[in-house]
This record gives sequence, C-alpha cells and structure tokens, in this order.
Amino acid sequence: ATAIMKRMADPWVVEKLQFILDEYQDRVFKNLNVPKDHNRVTLFKFKKNLFFRRHWLESEVSTWFPFKTRRFCGDYLVPYMRSGHLTLNTKTIFYIDSENSAKSQGVAGLAWSQRGVVILPDLPEITSNTKTKARENYATVTKSSVRFLERYLAEGRIPSRAMAAMPVECNGKLWGVIVLDSLDPLGVTAASVEHYTLTVALIGHLLERA
Repeated sequence: ATAIMKRMADPWVVEKLQFILDEYQDRVFKNLNVPKDHNRVTLFKFKKNLFFRRHWLESEVSTWFPFKTRRFCGDYLVPYMRSGHLTLNTKTIFYIDSENSAKSQGVAGLAWSQRGVVILPDLPEITSNTKTKARENYATVTKSSVRFLERYLAEGRIPSRAMAAMPVECNGKLWGVIVLDSLDPLGVTAASVEHYTLTVALIGHLLERA
C-alpha cells in the first residue's frame, strides 16, 4: 500500500521528501558514536479504518483468540518514508484511539494525540538480560509493550535509547507524524528538535502536492 501511494504521488515531491529526511538525519544525528542506520527519521501517515492490523507493539486487545493480537478495524499511523532508504524497511505501525488518547500507542501516538512534540531522551538500555521490571518501565514510558521488547530482542535488534515525535500538518489538518530514534541515549534532545521545526513545516507544505 505504501509503494502504491508513493507511485501515485508527484515524483518530484517524493524525491524532495526523501532528500529532506536524509538531510534531517545527517544534521540531527551528527557526531554520534553509533552506526548511521541506528539514527533514523521516519515519516508516518495517518490512515483510518484499516482492517485486521496485527503488530507486536500492541498489547492484547481481545480475549477471543482470532482477535487477541489484532484489531478488526482501527486507525493507525503507518510508515510512509524513512531516511537513508530508497525503499521503506520497517513494519512498525502505531494504533491511534481518537476517543481516548491514553490508548494511542508509541511516541508517535502520543505526539498525534497531543498535537505537539514529544521527546524521550536517555532511555535505559534494554538487553536480553534486562529484568522484567525494567522492561515494564521502558514499555510504560514509550507507550509500547513488554511483548514488543521481547520480539525486538528476539530478532537481534536493540531498542532505541532516545526518541522524539512531531506532528505533521498538511492544509491545516494533521497528516501524520515524524519520528526520530537513536541508539545514543542523548541522540535526540529538545534543542535538536527545536532547531528543525521549520523543516517539519516544509515537509507539510510539500505533502500538499503529493
């Protein structure tokens, strides 16, 4: 679906958006002692009424087995474009609850619900040896789930040490969210986000032509 959306969009706009995300990545995460691909900028688009979405970030949503880990229908933030990648390479989606913002998921869901910037720096390191209590605390702060962390670790991946999310507006309405994440605990700061608010605004203007 993402590939179809991008093919239907103005090629010039898609090219410029990719350039901006790549430059954003280079400037926000410069001089960090972690691999570049662990410092990411991802643009998510809001999509309504998606059926049978399943993602391990979600906690159990039903006691009935067929719908235990998936929703029959719901609103989500889905990946649209990511820095450093010509093709999107992430399965992460965030559930959005328009009636109860507390149920919206992840740092992206929090930024969407608050319609404001959310920054989570200096998050604790989570490894396969991390105790359950520490995993639960991380999941609470990041609005994810312990199941998400366990799956992440099982795939040999390392949970982010710093995150931020900013809502993106297009034609005066919320379009989606930009998420920054890094393996450096100080990879995302209030200052680095504040300096690029105009960049986010520019992305919103470009999306008017997409």
